[in-house]
Parts: sequence; structure tokens; C-alpha cells
Amino acid sequence: ATINIVVGYISIEIASQKSINKFLKIIIVSIAIRLLFMLSIIFFLLKTMKLNILAFTITLLILYAIYLFFEILYIDKKLYLKTK
Repeated sequence: ATINIVVGYISIEIASQKSINKFLKIIIVSIAIRLLFMLSIIFFLLKTMKLNILAFTITLLILYAIYLFFEILYIDKKLYLKTK
């Protein structure tokens, strides 16, 4: 989940130098790709390791929600500064 937020930060920084339409496209594609990547890693871990599925899933979802909240705040800040 931490790698996810770092990649999100990098994509926001790259997208912030583009027009608003390209900015939003880059961000949405970035979120979709990162979500698919994270889901594939989760599937792999659940199939190959003996983890407590419920605890693992709940912890990951909580971390993902927290990181996504901060990512949205950061995107909002970038958009506000861009339109200012």
C-alpha cells in the first residue's frame, strides 16, 4: 500500500504539469493501473501464503482508504493551485 501512494504521488507530480483534461486522465488511469496491480498482488499473496484472509484484507482496505484520502487531498491542492 505504501508503494501505491508513492507511485500515486509521482503520477500527480507528472500530471500537474499538464492541462486539466490531461491531468485528470493521467490520474484516473494511474489509479486504475495501481488498483489492478494491487489486486493482483493481493490475489498472489492469498493463494501462495498462509495468511489470515480476514485480517489481511481489512488491514489492507483500511490502509488503502487512508492513503486514498490523502491522495485526494493532494490532488485537490494541486488542482486548486493550478486554477489559481
